[in-house]
Amino acid sequence: MVVLSLFDSTLTALRPWAEAGHDCVAVDIAHPPGWSVCPDTGITRWGGDARDFPGLPGGALPDVCMGWPPCTHLASSGARWWKRKGPEALAEAMALVAVAQRWCKAARVGGFIENPVGRLSTVWRKPDHWFHPADYAGYPGGAQDRYTKKTGLWTFGGAVMPAPRPLPVCADTGNRIHRASGWDKAEQKRIRCATPAGFAFAFYEANSR
Repeated sequence: MVVLSLFDSTLTALRPWAEAGHDCVAVDIAHPPGWSVCPDTGITRWGGDARDFPGLPGGALPDVCMGWPPCTHLASSGARWWKRKGPEALAEAMALVAVAQRWCKAARVGGFIENPVGRLSTVWRKPDHWFHPADYAGYPGGAQDRYTKKTGLWTFGGAVMPAPRPLPVCADTGNRIHRASGWDKAEQKRIRCATPAGFAFAFYEANSR
């Protein structure tokens, strides 16, 4: 299968697919400009604004597409700044969501768009599913996902929501939407935005057959 992951800087979502031999492509502005291959994973990367992504080689369509559009202007955790940011910030955020939507609709098997609880539910539509990372912490790789972060999943095509395999929330991390003591802003943002590895494996397991 060909698996496309948009707004994906960590490659966590693609690792289970790549390790199983599927062809994987990650698109994110944080990757080296243009086409490259990650030396650690063998995953193909395209670095640049996702709105400028030229598409898969030969005009191929992905079998599966995962979209992780930035939540900076969408998440409820930043609601106190929405008015100050103005409609331009929302328009930019929705333009990126539209890129993910277009590719997810084109995927042969299906896919999803992920975003935390926020105004995407009102300016677009309500998600098909809600989950917390801890709900999938029992899957391989999910040991660090024992925290709460209400997250929406908008699914497309035949994408299957995996069955939960929860583990108890860790008392020291609790809720990663809010800053824990000892975390600076950069660390907080990195942790809060990280793709839950347990959910990534669960989605792969449910949709790779």
